[in-house]
Amino acid sequence: MTQTLSRETTTGETSEANAADYLARVREITPLIRAEAETMERERKLTPAVAQAFEDKQLHMALVPTDLGGGGLSPSQGMHLYEEMAKADASTAWAYMASSWATAEVLGYLEPTVIEKLLAQPGGFIMAGQLLPRHPGVQVDGGYIINGDFSFASGSDHANWMGAGFFVADADGNPILGENGQPQARVAMMPKDQVDLKYNWDVWGLAGTGSHDYSISENFVPAEYTIPTFGGTPTRSDIMYKLSNEFVGGSVTPEDLARGSQMLAWIHEVTDQVVAFAHRWGGSRSIGRTSELGRYVRDMHVATQHLLVDPKMMVDAAAVLLPIYAEAAKA
Repeated sequence: MTQTLSRETTTGETSEANAADYLARVREITPLIRAEAETMERERKLTPAVAQAFEDKQLHMALVPTDLGGGGLSPSQGMHLYEEMAKADASTAWAYMASSWATAEVLGYLEPTVIEKLLAQPGGFIMAGQLLPRHPGVQVDGGYIINGDFSFASGSDHANWMGAGFFVADADGNPILGENGQPQARVAMMPKDQVDLKYNWDVWGLAGTGSHDYSISENFVPAEYTIPTFGGTPTRSDIMYKLSNEFVGGSVTPEDLARGSQMLAWIHEVTDQVVAFAHRWGGSRSIGRTSELGRYVRDMHVATQHLLVDPKMMVDAAAVLLPIYAEAAKA
């Protein structure tokens, strides 16, 4: 008997098969990552061997849609890759997470002709940078002038394009408001050789992420190489881009966002306690400079300091949630 599969079923099965394939690719290189972890922590970036393994396995294409040559993994499937890689080394997984997510995300908002040019480059297209708006970008004919200092460009050592978050401004630096009366936040994209990468990431945890500062000096970026930071209309209909817009003007409520913030902050606090427990009961094994357990302690302590998971997120979430609890108590 011949079974006819619907398009949805076929797509789902393909997605699961691709997810398993990419997970196998990650597992194939985890012995290399473990072997290189100490060197990456010391040199504060991925080693050439690990970066080459990423390229050989085409790992940065994991979340890129299949018709563009990628794996078409969903965000949740991508998380499994990051988790598996983090078992070998947190810095490597962090750098991979930041650049692979940025690479896939920006493609959903670009015109097909631009996407084709980016993916056809020698070495492919790998994106990194600080994408949240930080400086004004002066609107000029055909694009924007980007100027300023940026930070935390995780994965920038192995990326070949950089992004820079900006808000649309006039020649005096004043925001040009959008139709909703709010500043227009966008991300400008440019080849890495157009930015001054400082190579100054010098920290005591997550040291191998290559999260350097960089500066951009009066660089013209064509409008077609910019995308909206929040919301906007994707040029593609893939689930990843639908999901992104749910957080801006979609079905996600302020309460949902507050609970999500609580969850992220709480998970990091609990994970930090787990690592601290292992450190305390590990005796002298965690105090050596090259100790693997010691590296876990350093990495976890730095991870808890990220802007999106620090304790202030719990306080900000409470401002949204407490009035909801108060109303519920009246019922």
